[in-house]
Amino acid sequence: MNQIHHTVFNQERDRAFDHPFSFKEKGTYLVKITAHAKSWWQNTKIGRSFLQKDSLTLRIDSKEIISAFFKKRLRASDIWNGNVLQGHELTAYIVLALDEGNHIFSFDVYGKPYIGEFSVTQISGSDIKVENLKCSPRDRIPWLTFLINEGISLSSLSITAKAPRSGKDDDDLKLLIDGVTEKNTDTKAHRDWYWCGKALRGEAKTFTRSFSDGKTLRRFDLDGDGAPTIQSIIIRIATHSHTRIPTLEDPKWTGDFRDDPDNIILARGIFGEGRSLPELGKIGIGWVIRNRIGYAQWGNTYHEVILKPLQFSAFNKSDPNRIFVEDPSRDSTQREAWRECYRIASSIIQGGISDPTKGANHYYSTYIKPPSWTKGATQTLKIDNTLFYRVPQKAKRAVFPIVFLAFIMIVAGVFASEASRIKSRDLDQESSYFKEYIADNSVAVYYSCGTECMGVRVFDEKTGKQKAEFNYGVGYIWSPDRRRFAAFHSSAGHGFTVGNGKGEVLFIYTKPLENSFDIPNFGQWSPDSSKFAVVIQDSETEYELFVVWGFGGATRVTSVRIPSAQTYVIEWDPTSRFVSVNNDAAILEVDESGYGHRYSEN
Repeated sequence: MNQIHHTVFNQERDRAFDHPFSFKEKGTYLVKITAHAKSWWQNTKIGRSFLQKDSLTLRIDSKEIISAFFKKRLRASDIWNGNVLQGHELTAYIVLALDEGNHIFSFDVYGKPYIGEFSVTQISGSDIKVENLKCSPRDRIPWLTFLINEGISLSSLSITAKAPRSGKDDDDLKLLIDGVTEKNTDTKAHRDWYWCGKALRGEAKTFTRSFSDGKTLRRFDLDGDGAPTIQSIIIRIATHSHTRIPTLEDPKWTGDFRDDPDNIILARGIFGEGRSLPELGKIGIGWVIRNRIGYAQWGNTYHEVILKPLQFSAFNKSDPNRIFVEDPSRDSTQREAWRECYRIASSIIQGGISDPTKGANHYYSTYIKPPSWTKGATQTLKIDNTLFYRVPQKAKRAVFPIVFLAFIMIVAGVFASEASRIKSRDLDQESSYFKEYIADNSVAVYYSCGTECMGVRVFDEKTGKQKAEFNYGVGYIWSPDRRRFAAFHSSAGHGFTVGNGKGEVLFIYTKPLENSFDIPNFGQWSPDSSKFAVVIQDSETEYELFVVWGFGGATRVTSVRIPSAQTYVIEWDPTSRFVSVNNDAAILEVDESGYGHRYSEN
């Protein structure tokens, strides 16, 4: 294998962006992307956003990266999903068959996911080998995802990994192939964890399987608990003559409309349904399709909405327009209409054309009898003989959870004062609105204790009995080993507090409330959980990097003045020896001694 491209981003992104790349030859390529994303709760409790998760979706040449999983096709956003990752990094390896020439990797961003690196490796031969992978500490969180895309089938898979026992706990590694968990038959092991530290005690174990079905669009995932290691992953593939991707100039379908990029499938819909309409009519049809996205009865993507049976007649196999949907270029007299439909589709997807239909989700032609759905609907637009209607629908899928969670949080805030007086309770009776696992078989339960206060109750997971209760701020960031936390806006003044799962304070820094104070970045723990760094603004132009080195009797603090900036990215060296702060002006590094620092202009 030969790496032909490598880009290091190491930054949060809050808007979609493209990453163009040119391939010199047709072939099979391995794309590697690392990213991590926070959950809606993590973003809410640090005040970055309200009930909004981070997620990241990848498209190549406007086509979503998809895989077969749980008997349905999933988008890449299902991989980098903050509610699943909970702030942890996940690495995705995507095996693709691509033609030579220019290609665009498009990243669709929701919230502020952190993107690490992006690389492309050309695969020669039939074997893909990845070696020496170390999982950063996590608690039953996805770690690696492999996607085998169109035109490529999986012949065999071999994974050799180690899962040692760490103190009272053990490291574990779970393998899922197309959504099915590989079971562990060892009676001493956890059943759903193929590599179980309790049984292996640090010894290596190999999983092997052959695949003879020739199936493409495969996916396998590895979830980590603790910090297991992988010695090698060997994937043997068979490359077929891969599917052509339809384009504006060559739009003939491949036999599967799912091979279309979004702008092609939407252009087909507009062309098949309304190529004889004036420009505004074509735009109206495109917006009706877009307005259906996100509703349970229609689907979450352009493909799902357009290909849903008996919705758009041009896609019915018996419809005379079907031949024009399959090949819009078949009639030379209509090629200009196809180009116009393609231009309109691309503009609608990119947000370049506003909705003239005022939210319409249905239309029909006046030469047919009014459909039954027109009763109770609102006509919003008429173009020639086409009438557009807005038919009332149930709320989109995402609305109910958000409203429900908001209601739960409000109720929790109202009753928190009384509830916090109860010092002994069982976990199964706890009604607070968020729980997360921490170290020592414990569960942290959060509850509101006021506008600027969030309390934490710690329970024993096995017995359900309460072990501790404390409230040091409105945001909590746990260390990678889940044994310590950093909390912000402490009750003694504005600042941050470092404590442990027992609620004991290990370090506290405060400023009087009357002073100007802000924390533009909510800090970062070192990979080994022994150090914590945070940038603090204590006046209009004064910023400092605070680093807490060690805890307990050996605790010491380093404070270094740094230039002001709008945002900061804090990053630790993988060995935890030094921390760097990267902003739009400079890079600052503080070494392990806690005294000197290195400073360089960007």
